[in-house]
Amino acid sequence: MQPSPETPPVPPPHVSIAVERTGGIAGLVRRWTVDGTRDQDDRWAALVAACPWPDAGSATSGIAVGADRFCWSLTAMQDGDTRHVELSESELEGPWRTLVDAVRAADATRSPSSAAEE
Repeated sequence: MQPSPETPPVPPPHVSIAVERTGGIAGLVRRWTVDGTRDQDDRWAALVAACPWPDAGSATSGIAVGADRFCWSLTAMQDGDTRHVELSESELEGPWRTLVDAVRAADATRSPSSAAEE
């Protein structure tokens, strides 16, 4: 009998996420990124999937409503599929907030200088 070839396990999708915040009192641009390692990609993929990408945005998306408000730009790349959205500060809630907070926290642990720029 020949040994049956084993099917190699399928690796989780590779995930890369970039968050950019513009506006505020000084009008500064801040950027945080995470490039998921294979052992963390499932976590990042779940955070990306939880966000309502197709429903995101409105006529005011990416436009800060009110003086000195932030605008948020999120880009998620997952195995060749790219998703992008621009949100106003008031739209950054629920799963969007969870995703942004996770990326900012991961980037801060990766490069301590990012935390100092908050």
